[in-house]
Amino acid sequence: MSEDLVAAGELESVPAYFEQVTAIGLLAFAEAKVELAILETGLGGRLDATTAANAQIAAITRIDLDHQQYLGETIEEIAAEKAAIIHEGSLVVVGEQSPEAMAVILERCRVFDITPQLALSFEKGGNLTGREGVSLPPLGLAGRHQVENAKVAIGVVEFLRERFSISDEDVRDGLKTARHPGRLESHGRFLFDGAHNIGGAKALRSFLDEFVHEPITMVFGSMNDKDVSDVTTILFPKANMLILTRSENSRAMSADELTAFVPDHFDSSAVFTTDTALDALEKALEVSTGNCPILVTGSLYLVGEVRRLLPKKLKS
Repeated sequence: MSEDLVAAGELESVPAYFEQVTAIGLLAFAEAKVELAILETGLGGRLDATTAANAQIAAITRIDLDHQQYLGETIEEIAAEKAAIIHEGSLVVVGEQSPEAMAVILERCRVFDITPQLALSFEKGGNLTGREGVSLPPLGLAGRHQVENAKVAIGVVEFLRERFSISDEDVRDGLKTARHPGRLESHGRFLFDGAHNIGGAKALRSFLDEFVHEPITMVFGSMNDKDVSDVTTILFPKANMLILTRSENSRAMSADELTAFVPDHFDSSAVFTTDTALDALEKALEVSTGNCPILVTGSLYLVGEVRRLLPKKLKS
């Protein structure tokens, strides 16, 4: 269909895959008369396909270095791309940010005379304290960074209360039961976290430093457009054994390419290369002793493949 529109001169070029999927999704939402849709931007905010939705509420979580080849080399440049999702009339919730990113976001809000809602610290005694001092339960999502995300969610809820009936109990239940497959997700001794950028790697490393004290077998893969050097510098020191592999995605780096990022001091006898997620899973089960944790990370594509393979492999 898109090729036909290009041929007819109605489109300048064939839309990207994400753009086409977004258009399909928005059309489906409209036909189903969806009252509320929550969309995550795919790449930045200025030119992202989700801008077609002209969202009423813009929620911006912590900004870190990612997709520099498209969004810019500095935090300020990346923040400007992401803040461009804010337009005249937007309701804006801003999560905790570096001073550099926050300055850019606040300037964008000033241009449109918008007073953003800042996700202030609701944390108290291990719980979250929300609107009017209501004590909320511990989060269903692991990791201290999820506290920041929960604050943003609470801020969004405050705007949504103007249109929908949302009780404090609803908020408590939502925070308590929220699940995010592939993000600090545990299955027995397996831990899945698709940390593929610097911010994700830092969050994962913080979790490992605080909660995982046994020797770790790390299954790692990455796309070729990621900051592999920075991510591996953060994560590889936590591994006792490294299994390097690739997902089926065409952008995935090969295991041999990943060996260039293994620290010189790392025991070479504890580094293994495999060609597929299945091979990596089998190798991890083979070399991991006792009940030591097996971490699958570096790529959400790899995480997804191993998650699908794991139940059948454990039964065999």
